[in-house]
Amino acid sequence: MTSLPYELAKELKDNGLVQPVCAQFKELEGGPVFGEEVGQFATAWAYSPSLSELIAACPREIRRDNVDYHFWLVALPHYRPQPWQAGYGSIENRPLLFANSDSPEEAVARLWLEIQRIKTA
Repeated sequence: MTSLPYELAKELKDNGLVQPVCAQFKELEGGPVFGEEVGQFATAWAYSPSLSELIAACPREIRRDNVDYHFWLVALPHYRPQPWQAGYGSIENRPLLFANSDSPEEAVARLWLEIQRIKTA
């Protein structure tokens, strides 16, 4: 599993991505929780969700101006250095919004953050 950078995990948390209750405790062998540690407890922590958790957090479709935009995640090997793209597009291939990154987890995380910005705008 690829962990997100701490700053991105914290931004997800700060913008309302649900954090599992058990994430308050950092695994001794390392794990998807980042933060300042006191013993085995993380005092200031942020959870790094898996790719499947990030995809589940995104709506399957967004309706805007009577058009249904569907979620996609695709590898674009020629888009270096950020070959992964997550986004929403319509059947006519009109993109509504998208995010690129060097990992699928980061691309979907950045897309989720963009959705939150649109909701609060």
